[in-house]
Amino acid sequence: MVSRQPTALFLGTAFAIAQFSGCGTDAVGIEACRRIERARCDAAVSCGFVDDGDACKRFYRDHCLHGLGRPAPDATSLDRCVQTIERASACARSNPEATAGECADPPSSADLDVCALVRSPERAPECAFLSVAPVPMPPSGGAGASGEAGTDSATAGAGGSAEP
Repeated sequence: MVSRQPTALFLGTAFAIAQFSGCGTDAVGIEACRRIERARCDAAVSCGFVDDGDACKRFYRDHCLHGLGRPAPDATSLDRCVQTIERASACARSNPEATAGECADPPSSADLDVCALVRSPERAPECAFLSVAPVPMPPSGGAGASGEAGTDSATAGAGGSAEP
């Protein structure tokens, strides 16, 4: 007769591991991500990047479960960013090749094409919180030949700006 105890023990252990490991989320800014991406999906239709705005929104609804990857912005900053994208969308409906300054209601103070703003909203000051914070570089160790201290720079990447 075969004992069922080892099988039951194995299944119980497997269930416990599956139930309690890796199932949580520490995602931050899920709803902020969704608001931004909904606006970007609508704008992407205006720019001609996307044909099906609803499919784009469904994709980002789930994609945003990962959060923003940085602290969520305050409500005012989020509203400003979403309004910037919405104004870019309105302008793109008339002229997808327009720069922000050519729009009746300029979406941003940034000197960008409105569709470039839709692709990379973090480039607009109103959405700067989407940028990855620069990583501080270690000091260069002294002054250059001219007696001036050298400068260190880090580049900021585009946070969550995958093409809608």
